[in-house]
Amino acid sequence: MLCNDSIRLKAPHAFSVTDTPCPKAGPKGPSFLAWRDQNTISRRSLRLHSPGWWLPTPCAGAHRFLSPSPGKPHSCDSSSGMGNLDPHICIASPGICSLRWDQSMVLTFTLSILGCSALLLAAVSGQQVRQRRCPVPHIENGRSTPSHYIYRPGDVVRFTCNTGYNLQGSHTSICQADFSWSPPLPACKKEVMCPQPPNIANGLHSSQSTNKFLPGAVVHYSCKDGFKLVGNVSISCSDVGRWSRPLPRCQAIGCQSPTVHNGKVQALKDTFEAGETLRFDCDAGYAAEGSHRARCQPGGSWDPPVLSCERVQPCPMPPKISNGDHDGHGRAEFTMGMHVTYTCNLGYYLAGNVERVFCKATGKWSQPSPHCEEVTCPPPPNIANGLHSSRSSARFPHGTVVYYSCKDGFELVGNVSISCLDVGRWSRPLPRCQAIGCQSPTVHNGKVQALKNTYEAGETLRFDCDAGYAAEGSHRARCQPGGSWDPPVLRCEQVRPCPMPPKISNGDHNRHGEGFFTTGMSVSYTCDPSFYLVGNAHVVCKASGTWSQPSPRCEATICLKPDIQDGWVVDDHGLIYAPGQMVTFQCQEGYSLRGSAQALCQENGSWDPPVPLCDPLHSSVLPRRAESSGNDSGAAWGGWLLASP
Repeated sequence: MLCNDSIRLKAPHAFSVTDTPCPKAGPKGPSFLAWRDQNTISRRSLRLHSPGWWLPTPCAGAHRFLSPSPGKPHSCDSSSGMGNLDPHICIASPGICSLRWDQSMVLTFTLSILGCSALLLAAVSGQQVRQRRCPVPHIENGRSTPSHYIYRPGDVVRFTCNTGYNLQGSHTSICQADFSWSPPLPACKKEVMCPQPPNIANGLHSSQSTNKFLPGAVVHYSCKDGFKLVGNVSISCSDVGRWSRPLPRCQAIGCQSPTVHNGKVQALKDTFEAGETLRFDCDAGYAAEGSHRARCQPGGSWDPPVLSCERVQPCPMPPKISNGDHDGHGRAEFTMGMHVTYTCNLGYYLAGNVERVFCKATGKWSQPSPHCEEVTCPPPPNIANGLHSSRSSARFPHGTVVYYSCKDGFELVGNVSISCLDVGRWSRPLPRCQAIGCQSPTVHNGKVQALKNTYEAGETLRFDCDAGYAAEGSHRARCQPGGSWDPPVLRCEQVRPCPMPPKISNGDHNRHGEGFFTTGMSVSYTCDPSFYLVGNAHVVCKASGTWSQPSPRCEATICLKPDIQDGWVVDDHGLIYAPGQMVTFQCQEGYSLRGSAQALCQENGSWDPPVPLCDPLHSSVLPRRAESSGNDSGAAWGGWLLASP
């Protein structure tokens, strides 16, 4: 229950319950009536402030009645004669809620009364009463509209299926005088679709842009140029989601017997199938320029398109080329089928992969003629920490030499130069630049551990100080490329005591009890209230008897003016506030303040409480999803909060 006292419903003819007086009614009545139909397992609801309904003060005042049929003059007593015709809800005085319901219905409902936060539950059963209505028109995987809990002769419902299902039967049905539905209730069957139509070689179908194929869909096929359709012109989608068979196929159109100029076809026949090859011979004194074969192409053409034999004639001397020559200089005559080979001079290469030309039957040399191009290398490779001498060049022909050098701190190891070879590649191996190492250092008032004459770049050494001496920093040094050490001077200073730590304004250190400070000792600084520390809070006594720098300092704490969106600071004193100062916030018109209206500047520079927010005001509250916290004022049904506007 939503309030301390319960509201019980009287259900005559079903079971007896006691009437309990209701608590004092609130200013508003119920907004929604919601229930679950046990026959159809469906949820239903009524909006009580729809036309024809009126909102009483729950459980108070004179005898009142709510009816789902607007304007019907029903009464609340058992003599109303309503019988099984209409459900009705009565709110009677003094402060008693009672119920009269159609006894042939099994109904559970929830009534949310926000005014007194009460929950009404009732269950009415009547299994032995003769049905005087049509059964609820429920269909699996679908729904009917309009949705009622009682259907009488003449009522019409319309059916729709859920996504992925198809309606089989009538879309509408009417409740008959004998309390049956006509036409019979339809069924929602799983939607059947065919996949994409299969493709056929060298063919196309008529549904290239369609994605959905329902049973009965027809797809037509056609063939590409040079092919003809053999078999069915179309296929259809069956009731089980498969395409009809067999599929058509596209067959290549064949060729007619060709004519050979100055020759004849071997094994001549009237037609040839696509892909079939024929052979032909030339007459005496004639020869074909290329092959003595021809192939039938789809569509009826031959490759080559013209079969011809030319009169045999001798060829002249082979053509000359620049920067190259052929190997046929010792021959006096060149006849059909003879060939010569070309080569290029040093520093050039044969372009186009053509190195031979053939004497043709027409007395001409085959084309294209070969030609020689100059050999060039790509840009020379770079080396780490080095440079080469041809950085501004764009072309590197055969024989080009490139020199390398190293950056400061590095020395060249290997070849000083590389050259472009006649194959278009640079000579190997490439040189490299090696970092210059360091000589053994001198440590003032100390000595190096594991001393050696030279150190490689990147190598680290350790050193110790003599008795009574100490290093200001680390006892290590690192060899840098180029031969220098980091740090550059290795020195141990005589150990001396430090004076008292330096004083700072608006702050102090934590070692006032110490009378002597030696190397490595440290002190920590803190600031007075309303001040904050800037810099390192710790200073260390160095071997030289001085304190590490820089010393810290204390700055005054301030709070910056708080920013509130859709609002402002009432007592505005500028951009800066001191600790202890308070500000007051106010929102613009149409906004309400969420949070504290005042905030105090703290010693750490923050505002406490935090800066509030300005929320926009709304004139009405729409139905919203119920939260699981249970803190809402109202009852939840089906995941929705029943609330008054």
